[in-house]
Amino acid sequence: MMLYPWSPRRFVTLVALAGLILAGSLPASTVRAGSSEEILAAENARVEGLLRADYDAVDRLLGEDLTYTHSTAVLDTKAMFLESLRSGRLRYHQFRHEDPKVRVLGDTGIINTVVHIVAVNRSQENRNHLRVTIVYAKRDGRWQMVAWQSTRMPPS
Repeated sequence: MMLYPWSPRRFVTLVALAGLILAGSLPASTVRAGSSEEILAAENARVEGLLRADYDAVDRLLGEDLTYTHSTAVLDTKAMFLESLRSGRLRYHQFRHEDPKVRVLGDTGIINTVVHIVAVNRSQENRNHLRVTIVYAKRDGRWQMVAWQSTRMPPS
């Protein structure tokens, strides 16, 4: 049973909206409030910020109370996660979502997805295939990530 069916048309629309929001051509408030598309646009903006090393953009998309649980079970706060990025200790080179499913529960959005990530952590390249739960909360009219929980996928 699919929680959120993705048609090619819906995917193209989402990508276009995310691009317009990132380019500043379309304010996020014009996307239907509380919609799955709005949450995915925030997540896509966060990923783009990670890949471009635009950590100020990433900072705005993270809640102050963020709990970021890495696939190694290391738990970071927002400050710890941003410090590892800004110091260069952690750098993302590739980040791809696979078939994200979104549920909206009032001012909370939950994304369940599989991600493929290539990152360098402490000068060592890591290629990860992870199952992830991401939680966004709507605060002051915008979506912020407040939790990330990842688990390594077994080799296929």
